[in-house]
Amino acid sequence: MEDSGRRLQIPPLAFDAGQYRAEVARASADDSWETTARKTARLLKQHLADEDAVFVGLGLQRGWVAPDWERPDAYSVSFVDGDGQTVVVLTPAPGSPDDRAVEMAETLLRTPPHEWPVSARSIWPHRKKEHEPTGGTS
Repeated sequence: MEDSGRRLQIPPLAFDAGQYRAEVARASADDSWETTARKTARLLKQHLADEDAVFVGLGLQRGWVAPDWERPDAYSVSFVDGDGQTVVVLTPAPGSPDDRAVEMAETLLRTPPHEWPVSARSIWPHRKKEHEPTGGTS
């Protein structure tokens, strides 16, 4: 059958609001597709998000959280500061995804940033610090 590029004639759709909301809630709660590593990373991100004020107080903005594919059973967390990005690698103790996420978040929060296990640091030269002149003439 050749696609003629015509619009399909679809009649107006109607849903029962309660049934629709119940199905959306059911589908949203289904995490059976999620790997253990992804679930742990998602939960770690949620636990760290609850503490974003702590990171802001340190001059950091929390970025992404993901399984560290180069290190089995480790997780990477990125932080952005005024001139770049730092990636911290965390290795949890055995346990459930939630236990592992809580343990990693607590370890990060009780460890001074200068002792964090940094796996990468990128400096972004194109970003000017607030106290640096932006150029131009006076």
